[in-house]
Amino acid sequence: MATGPAYPLSETAGAADDYADGQADPDLADQAPAYEPDTRPMSAVPDGEPEPTDGHRGWRSAFRRVGAHSARRAVAAPPDRQPPTPADLEPAVRQIADQAVREVAGRAVADSAGRPLTTTRRRGRPQARPQSTGQTVYSRPLLNPRLAADPRLKIWVTRSVISVAVFLGFMLWLGWRIGLTIAVVFAVLDTVFRSKTTAVIPPAIRVTTAQRSTMRRLKVLKPAGYLALNTCTVPGERPGTRSIIDHFVVGPAGVFVLDSERLDRRLPVRAVGGKLYHGPDNLEKRLRHSRWEAHQAATALAAELGYPLRVRPAMVIYGPKLSWVVMRLQGVDVFDGGRVGTYFRRQSKATVDHHLDARQINVIFAAAARALPPMQ
Repeated sequence: MATGPAYPLSETAGAADDYADGQADPDLADQAPAYEPDTRPMSAVPDGEPEPTDGHRGWRSAFRRVGAHSARRAVAAPPDRQPPTPADLEPAVRQIADQAVREVAGRAVADSAGRPLTTTRRRGRPQARPQSTGQTVYSRPLLNPRLAADPRLKIWVTRSVISVAVFLGFMLWLGWRIGLTIAVVFAVLDTVFRSKTTAVIPPAIRVTTAQRSTMRRLKVLKPAGYLALNTCTVPGERPGTRSIIDHFVVGPAGVFVLDSERLDRRLPVRAVGGKLYHGPDNLEKRLRHSRWEAHQAATALAAELGYPLRVRPAMVIYGPKLSWVVMRLQGVDVFDGGRVGTYFRRQSKATVDHHLDARQINVIFAAAARALPPMQ
């Protein structure tokens, strides 16, 4: 197959650019030189213009320039090659646009991550890696912090280890079916037993939440003349130690020391034979500690005021429901946390004949603030 003369690639690319510019910009299209077909016979070709050697009319001899603008040049091309059309240029333009979009997206990701990220290109070039910003890399903990802080984690781990040991022992002795059955029965029995005898909330957290609940209820009683000091300290049972009084209250009905306790609500609270039980646990030690705190507060106030003062102990229980409103056990008033207001209203009615006046309340409150310093 005969082909036309070869032309440089730069000239062909220049013609494509000129044609694209003329199509995209109407002003440039109007200024572009016009071409019209050359219908002269081969014998009429002027001297000095090369003639085709393959028997076909060449690209240069097929057109001649017309008009005043002669800056653009005609580029010779093979006879079977046509000028590029917008449809021919569309894939190249689309590829350039896609590459620009990828570069912009890469810069946006790098900016959001706070680190520079160099763009990558195709055609065998190596991909650039994100540059290090020098930030400290923290490893992920093996256990979830919330799970590690759960007080039941130790119980779960112990139950799982014993169940696996029981399964392996009975599997080697009687077979895996019997071993698995005994291990499951042990896990179920241990779960039921601990749910009846073990409190879920740690003691420190129970005391803190109970104190907060009582503090909110005591604030409501301030218009009735009751003033409260929270988390006061007195000399402890051992030398050099301090004990904490949850709430010291003084009002028209007298002086009170409240001990706030949050118990596991799944275990019932019962009063049997003058003793207080929470599930299988006897709360006699807590009652005795409440009486001791009231005695210590009375001793400190007497030393500060110069005369003896009666201080009445009380225990406020949160969690399980109580079957009574107020019950006096071993010299301590025991009642539900939701009945703090009810308790002091009853005390005000019971002591209506010998109420403390406002001046006495203020004097006792100031003395308690000096004798019972708050916890640091």
